[in-house]
Amino acid sequence: MSDNERFADPTEIRHVIGAAGTFSLHNVSGDVEIRGVDTDEVRVVASSSHGSSDTLPLVVRRGEGSLEIKIENMGPAPNHGRGSKSVDFEIELPRGANVQINGISSDIEAAGLSGDQAFKSVSGDIQIEGHGGQVSLVTVSGDVDLTADQPVSADLATTSGDVEISAPLLNALHVKSVSGDTQIKAAFAAGQPHSVESVSGDLTVQSTSGLTLEIKRGMDVATGRRRQLVFGDGSAQLSFRTLSGDADLDSSTETTGRAPVATPMPAMPPMPGMTAMPPMPPMPPMPPMPDAPAEQPDPAEDSLEILQALERGEIDVDEATRRLEGATNRG
Repeated sequence: MSDNERFADPTEIRHVIGAAGTFSLHNVSGDVEIRGVDTDEVRVVASSSHGSSDTLPLVVRRGEGSLEIKIENMGPAPNHGRGSKSVDFEIELPRGANVQINGISSDIEAAGLSGDQAFKSVSGDIQIEGHGGQVSLVTVSGDVDLTADQPVSADLATTSGDVEISAPLLNALHVKSVSGDTQIKAAFAAGQPHSVESVSGDLTVQSTSGLTLEIKRGMDVATGRRRQLVFGDGSAQLSFRTLSGDADLDSSTETTGRAPVATPMPAMPPMPGMTAMPPMPPMPPMPPMPDAPAEQPDPAEDSLEILQALERGEIDVDEATRRLEGATNRG
């Protein structure tokens, strides 16, 4: 059902979606704050970012187990939506809800969520403090800070933004970064895929579990070489592919209190007539190993390309949303 009513500034919107219902928000400009609570109802307070106005340009669609809110008449936004009315949102909803948030010039903060979560932002930071679940984040010109107190699976993509992740356990991790550093503090589930891809950003991992970090730089792909850093029993696998970034791996007891002891690679024996080198921290080169040919770029338009086109004003938000959904389905 679509609400064609006029919404005063500020306004409150309520709708029952159930403990695992769906909430989606498409915002042009303005900050978004979300909090998961023990409820079956969504409560939204919307207000103009720059003082009170007569009405807010909202379109609200209520369905059985779902609530969708978007800004009315969202057209091309070459200036990141600055020509549209800026609306801030404060949202309370069920912890286990399926949450989808799209924003332009929007900082997004979420806390207390444990269901499937998808956040996309252009020119805005994303900060998530959750109870775990499945988290997908895409941002252009914005930083990502993901903190969880329960196991979490994360799929993150960023252009010109740093990524920080802290969790007791990563069930699965995929990070794609064009020009930003990635910092991770977590245990990694063994037998699950974990990967970080970067064009020009560094990776720092503070592992609280046995981990093997495999590093492939641009030159390594050409030569068929790969290097490994190993801590503990090395049971979990994390791959790092980069053109010009560096990687650093250490262990810690701060998160679980029982991190495995780091196991550096043994030092090479001294050559005759040479002084033995002292043991080095992880990152000695491994012998050359056969490697699969470098993957070719996917010709399909990915989420970052779509958001970059949106940022340049080449497409509007509705078209970007349609293409992002298509890209997600192809993945």
